[in-house]
Amino acid sequence: MRLLNLLDKDHKVQVRIFDYFLKKERTIKIKELNDQIDVSYPTLQKSITALTVALREFDIEADLVKKNSDYLQLFLPNHFSVKNFLYTYLKQALDYKLLVSIFQEKVISITKLALENNVSEASIFRRLKVINQLLEEFGIQFKNKKLTGSELQIQLFYFQLFNGVIPTERLDTLITNTAIKNLINVIENQFQLQFTKKQEQMMLLRLHIMQRRLDYRQIPKYDISQDILQQIEKDGFYQELKNILARFLSRFALSGTNYEAIYLYLFFITEGLLPQESKWWIESPFIQYFLAIDKKIYQTITKEIEYDKTFATFLLQNHVKIVFYKGEISFNEEDTLLLSDIDVQAMDQCMSIVEKELSRKVSHSQWEMLDHSYGLIWDIHHRRQQKEVLVGVVDDGSLQAEEAFRFIKQTLASMPHVTVKKAKKRAYDLLIAAVYTDLQEFDYQKVYLLTGVLSPFEAERLKQAAAAIIKEK
Repeated sequence: MRLLNLLDKDHKVQVRIFDYFLKKERTIKIKELNDQIDVSYPTLQKSITALTVALREFDIEADLVKKNSDYLQLFLPNHFSVKNFLYTYLKQALDYKLLVSIFQEKVISITKLALENNVSEASIFRRLKVINQLLEEFGIQFKNKKLTGSELQIQLFYFQLFNGVIPTERLDTLITNTAIKNLINVIENQFQLQFTKKQEQMMLLRLHIMQRRLDYRQIPKYDISQDILQQIEKDGFYQELKNILARFLSRFALSGTNYEAIYLYLFFITEGLLPQESKWWIESPFIQYFLAIDKKIYQTITKEIEYDKTFATFLLQNHVKIVFYKGEISFNEEDTLLLSDIDVQAMDQCMSIVEKELSRKVSHSQWEMLDHSYGLIWDIHHRRQQKEVLVGVVDDGSLQAEEAFRFIKQTLASMPHVTVKKAKKRAYDLLIAAVYTDLQEFDYQKVYLLTGVLSPFEAERLKQAAAAIIKEK
């Protein structure tokens, strides 16, 4: 499910325009934008005007300006929060408001939804039909005035949604429950953990959703096989977590509250809240089972026999998600590498491992998430394998040499694993010097002689020289 699907029609176009700038350049040709956004030219112009107004209302220093009638230029101040800006659109969207109302009310009528949002009941019926189509991926539906489906999936969906869109400062005002904060302190002390600000906020939100949902359920149901349940129940971390949560939930005279310990245990794993170096990792048969599969996936992606365990938490989170959860919310159009684009055979092999050893019920959104995740692993692994290229720049102490050094360092700054230093008595992969320089006192593999003009031509030539050495390494 894409978050963009929740926005109203006109707002979708504005957000797509804004998103296109973020992924491309500060200045974009209007014709290029029209080709990419795929709407009529009058609609594009109207959306550009509306986006400009929205930016200025959100932050007086933000602006979208026309340049020479053919170009648009986006200005965002340093303190500009993209997440907060996009939230201004989302909280106006009828679909999002309906989802929030459904979360907040135990039972809610169509009439009440229509009155709250100042629209007809027919409009509410139409929007709920669309919402149910989106929620189908998560195995949940809005029926008979309430949400139906697995409690685990309901809580997961709302955690993903709220954690992904609600601004930090708003979450801080929403979640002020002292009992929940005390529970987090007990968990930290019991397991000798120290949550970061972001982790603490995720815990607050997750427990807030849990507590909110306690009164809403009837008979809770597991979507988890008995074999896996038994494996989790033997886990030392789960056993202690269950005892802590039982004391917290004792105030609720409801059946099935023990199920929440399973949900919270899975949350710790999928959100990376359990440190890899802790004994809970090493002693957990459940985690070790997944790590063995993670290793196979890693070896398939990288073609390496030795497992780089720095990827372990990342892989564990994603693989536990696809086993126990349905669906995935995509908050933007990812512009990252896909393993299927890099190595289609490796992606096919990974898919076979996932389907054989983890789950055959993987949604399209979840496959996309895995494809992006595996592509990221491939990219980081290959960049780590790249050896450093050391570039030395001969400096004769003149102002011209100082300016040349600045130009060279700036030109090569975007190239990974390239380090530029003023040349001294050490070995360099590439030595850069003026044509008149005596090179005999320097140790180097290759030499580059400056043209004497610090131009775009020189910059491109420098990059080609550095790229050639990177390729050889």
